[in-house]
Amino acid sequence: MGRRIYIILAAQGLGGAEKRFSSIWHRLLLDGYDIHLVVDHITFDLLCRQPDYANLKNGSTNIHRLNFGDGRYRSYCAAVMNFFKSQPSKAIVHYPLAWVAGTKQKYGHTTIVSWVDSSFPKLNAESFKNSLGAWLGFTFSDWIDVLNPSNLKKIATIPFFKNKCSLTSGGTQVDPNLYSSSHVKNSRYVFLGRTEPEKQCFRFAHMLPEIHEILCKAGHTTHEFIIRGSGSESLKIRELLSTKIFQDIPVDFGYTDNPNDELAKAAIFFSLQRTSNYPSKALAEAMVCGAFPILTETGESDLMVKGCENYAFVPKEFTARDIASAILKYENFSTLEKIEISKNISSFALERFDPEVQITYFKNLYKKYGA
Repeated sequence: MGRRIYIILAAQGLGGAEKRFSSIWHRLLLDGYDIHLVVDHITFDLLCRQPDYANLKNGSTNIHRLNFGDGRYRSYCAAVMNFFKSQPSKAIVHYPLAWVAGTKQKYGHTTIVSWVDSSFPKLNAESFKNSLGAWLGFTFSDWIDVLNPSNLKKIATIPFFKNKCSLTSGGTQVDPNLYSSSHVKNSRYVFLGRTEPEKQCFRFAHMLPEIHEILCKAGHTTHEFIIRGSGSESLKIRELLSTKIFQDIPVDFGYTDNPNDELAKAAIFFSLQRTSNYPSKALAEAMVCGAFPILTETGESDLMVKGCENYAFVPKEFTARDIASAILKYENFSTLEKIEISKNISSFALERFDPEVQITYFKNLYKKYGA
């Protein structure tokens, strides 16, 4: 079709960005593009365990499983540079997560970087190492794809960058063939995502006894809290939930390879990030399934629900009472009203997170450089 494209996923794990760019790769592959996905073997194995990506198990000459070693940036760069020794030169190389120095100069590749974080890369003492890599990527790449509107505004004020950056259209996308719901919900309240400090999962879990008490006093006693995810706070959460105070709290914590199953049954979905809930893939998937979203009012979170009639905001520094009040906003509707609300949320999300919006954006970006 044109120049070869490589999407290089740096992570040794699986999150929204990895799933999003794997979907983009697969869709463009089906559309006839000479596009290749390069991933660590750990990420590949995790993708294969997801029903959405089960087709990867069948193998493809367009997916490359590498060993990024010990997880250090240096090991990742060495693996990518070694990989390109056996690949054609002058390709389009897209780094959604971590740029690799030298591919442009050594192999003649056109390079695109994406900045998918909600926060802006700051060159201060605390984040200097990570942010330096981001800024070097911005400087030496041919184009910068930016996920967060506020970050785009900041980057575009810098003269050297303003003519080579754009906003990711749509933010995220959801395949409607993979996520659906009957819209008849039991009182299942779901948190699904990485258990990292930014997501505030441990903080949320710590408040569950008080939230449960408030709900019971309001006459709602048949609910269940579902927490699904993995990350740096998982052990701490598991230890917390094993304490005596949680003995009678209806909470189930674990990891799932089938997020669509959990989301299809969710009455309420929590997205409680500190910086911004835009553009949370899990939140978008939950809304397509008709779950009532409760999200922190921070950053560009409003872009996820703008135009939707049914949702609840809580403060970034939420309390148990804030969460319980948001839940009661939903639970005080009748069963028939809840079914209608679920349908309305799903209808909104199917249009808002239509995959075609983002697919078209990346097709145009790659075509700009000869794909």
